[in-house]
Amino acid sequence: MNSQVKGIYIHIPFCRNICYYCDFPKVFYQEKMADDYLDILLNEIESNNVATTDIESIYIGGGTPSTLSIAQLEKLFIYLKDKNFKNLKEYTIEVNPEDISEEKARLFKEYGINRVSIRVQSFNDELLKEINRFHSKEIVINSIELLREHNIENISIDLMYGFTY
Repeated sequence: MNSQVKGIYIHIPFCRNICYYCDFPKVFYQEKMADDYLDILLNEIESNNVATTDIESIYIGGGTPSTLSIAQLEKLFIYLKDKNFKNLKEYTIEVNPEDISEEKARLFKEYGINRVSIRVQSFNDELLKEINRFHSKEIVINSIELLREHNIENISIDLMYGFTY
């Protein structure tokens, strides 16, 4: 592996809902398909002999990584933890606000996630319904509070600009 590589992007292509405005590769979440994908993904990482001492950033994006079950997330996190990334400074996961639970927030903290990127899109509840999102402004605020209760303070939000309805 090239010693210049400082970051790893891990694509989790699963979503519970396919948003019409999203151009990223994604498929509807199915437990068996996600299990199979994780097995293949971890095997791919292993076969590429990632130089763990050089990696400073891991970004788990998608799709919607928070769509994965607790067991699936834990499998991924355990595998990555076992790689012993010594220089890891930022470890990020993308989430939908409605996916944040007490259990997932605890799991993020336990396995060293230190940045959570929340797909807010808008704080306008009417617009959120119009673009087929399943959260509200209140759910966003509650998810941020829950993450902070678990000492995850590095939180970013995705907002979309220019939507009209």
